[in-house]
Amino acid sequence: MVSCAKVLMSVGCLGAVMGWAIAQPAQAAPPSTAPAELVSTLEAIETAANGQNLEQLMALYSPGFVGPDGFTREQYQATLSEFWEQYIDLVYEVELLSWENEGTAFVAETLTTVEGTRLVAGRAMQLTAELRSQQRYENGQLVSQAIKSEHNQLTAGVTPPDVTKQLA
Repeated sequence: MVSCAKVLMSVGCLGAVMGWAIAQPAQAAPPSTAPAELVSTLEAIETAANGQNLEQLMALYSPGFVGPDGFTREQYQATLSEFWEQYIDLVYEVELLSWENEGTAFVAETLTTVEGTRLVAGRAMQLTAELRSQQRYENGQLVSQAIKSEHNQLTAGVTPPDVTKQLA
């Protein structure tokens, strides 16, 4: 069984959801002005995730990729593979919120939404996750990420009760 932390890392790392902490924030540009290279990389990440094509997806991650808390490319790949085995009909949507140019690199802020179903003891559990993150792309590959915010909801049944768990 995948722990909640692993699920969150899978969702967080994919979403395309990745970034770079910037010491002095620059003026971010709107998504409509994003360069074609960045847009096509985000589209390729979304397409590979929706097709659950791990090889295609990992080709878009730098060999030196570093995620939150030092999460490596290899750890991300293993966790994502396990996550995909447990959830059916996963749908990923990656929305570019803003971007900026840092030399030859692009820094993008995205909102990634993931929805899917997991069967637990014959019961369907619906996952809805939103992850806002900042990512750094170099040479068409994702190099690093930082999670800015996340919201995950797991529901079961037609009229599930509202239960809120806040992690400090």
